[in-house]
Amino acid sequence: SDLTYAGFKIKGNDNGGYILRVLADGDVAIGGNGAGGSDLTVKQNISLTGGNITVNQLTAPSAVTFSATSTSGSCADTTYYYRITAVNDNGETTGSTEGSETTGAASGTYTDDDTITISWTPVSGATKYKVHRSVDQTWDAGANDYWVDKKYVTSPTTNLVDDCQTGDDTASDAPPSVNTTGGRIAINTTVDGTGDRRLETLDTGNPQLRLTQSNDTNYADFEVGATGDLTISLSGDELIIDDNLEVCSGACPTTGYSITGTGNLVVENKVVADSFERICPTGYIWVSGSAKFGTMPGFCVMKYEAKGTSGAVVSTSTGLPYVNISQESARAECIGIGIGYHLISEPEWMTIAENIANLAINDLDSDAGLQLATGHSDDNDAGAASNAVASIDSADPVVSGCTLTSDMENASNAYVASSCEIRGDGSHGTDPGDANDKGFYDTGQDWADGTYVSGAANKAQLRTHVLSNGEVIWDFSGNVWEFTDKISVAIEHPEQIASPGSEWLEYNDATGIDYKGFSYLRLADDGWSSSNGIGKLNTDVGDVANAPRTFLRSGGWGSGSYGIGVFNLYLNYYPTYTDNIAGFRCAK
Repeated sequence: SDLTYAGFKIKGNDNGGYILRVLADGDVAIGGNGAGGSDLTVKQNISLTGGNITVNQLTAPSAVTFSATSTSGSCADTTYYYRITAVNDNGETTGSTEGSETTGAASGTYTDDDTITISWTPVSGATKYKVHRSVDQTWDAGANDYWVDKKYVTSPTTNLVDDCQTGDDTASDAPPSVNTTGGRIAINTTVDGTGDRRLETLDTGNPQLRLTQSNDTNYADFEVGATGDLTISLSGDELIIDDNLEVCSGACPTTGYSITGTGNLVVENKVVADSFERICPTGYIWVSGSAKFGTMPGFCVMKYEAKGTSGAVVSTSTGLPYVNISQESARAECIGIGIGYHLISEPEWMTIAENIANLAINDLDSDAGLQLATGHSDDNDAGAASNAVASIDSADPVVSGCTLTSDMENASNAYVASSCEIRGDGSHGTDPGDANDKGFYDTGQDWADGTYVSGAANKAQLRTHVLSNGEVIWDFSGNVWEFTDKISVAIEHPEQIASPGSEWLEYNDATGIDYKGFSYLRLADDGWSSSNGIGKLNTDVGDVANAPRTFLRSGGWGSGSYGIGVFNLYLNYYPTYTDNIAGFRCAK
């Protein structure tokens, strides 16, 4: 040992003065400041008593200085900018603070400066350094950024003479944006730490734990703040818990509820959220619930009118609506799909209808009042032999770029492909089944500013409505009539006070309507009539007071303006009624 006091040193050719050193106080140092790495391999275990395992990143070099000399280099009369990075076996630091040197006549001092000497302060633990040069200060790895001489400066050397000959440099190379010199604590991984399971500590200003899978691009960060809050951030967009998650002040209760399988969330106290949606089956959309109609927090409903055959009812854009079915059979078809499925209820229908009527984008015109789409209702099926629209065969109009709080005629809702498509592109021409017709598919109509008449052959034939959560629902106001699950008797039905009987009534009838036990039918705006596209009310008080009646909503392809719309209600048939213009949709 050449130590003045107690200690032990093994010297070698590492240029750092030693390979291993034991200090007088018992500290052990490995590797010195030389160019080589300093791995420590232990065959069995390492045990600590009250100690720490500390893994640090290298710091970027500092105190960069420059001098220009006249030798045999090729540095032009201009200003050069430099940043230095420190390197170890794990990676490279970010660049040092930028420094610069102006050469030649541009400096105002020299006339023939050909080389630049760059010097910097040593970085503890660095095995080598890289010198980066730029002439435009962008540091974006562009054509003006170089790794000088495409070589490392090995420790303990901390200077480099740059002759500015770009042919010797690596072009389009700049300091990295992330410091990768920190090591890792590896469990069950290969020696280089690139195995399937890795545990890393990161210096982000707060204690943080990163779990990575296979590589640094797939990770989950777990950060515990000073107050103990846990923040989880992911490289992906999903946090998947393949088990059950319990959130309780202590042990969660185990009685009072029943859960099966995994993927369940048990919360002892409040669940606070801006909105709530459940996962709906394929072909169904989520509808936000209404306290007014008792449908909170919401439900799933078929996006399209029910299609398919008995025992195989689906919600899909293709095919004819399932018609020639009674209300009783429609109820059975929905129940037969599975647990929780049912024929859409009256409260669910009213929830959707009010949602549509209260969302500005469903107002087709900038004129005063409301102008709702009445769907396929003019007895013109432009693309099929039968009256009912054969299929939709058009993707939903994209509404993510639309302004839901402005009427559809507003310029902000003009057709833009893949952004705001609710109007359709207006180019169906001789092909009324053009997929770009979007919601006007197969009606023979296109969007046009103005020209709104409820139920007529104009833009009112739009077959789609938008819900407040951005979902799109098809044929809710016309195409085929749709059963809801409600049954009543004739004597209970609303009637016109002045002249009771079986007739179509306007919801805003000036003589008044006695809603009896159906007060929920009263609309939010007493000024709305069928001219606004909401539909009408068929009272059918009937001659047989206790005759059962089914509820038919929406309207058929030939209903026109007399009975078509999202609030349209027909109370004239028995639950056994069937017709090729009456169908249904299910909810869950």
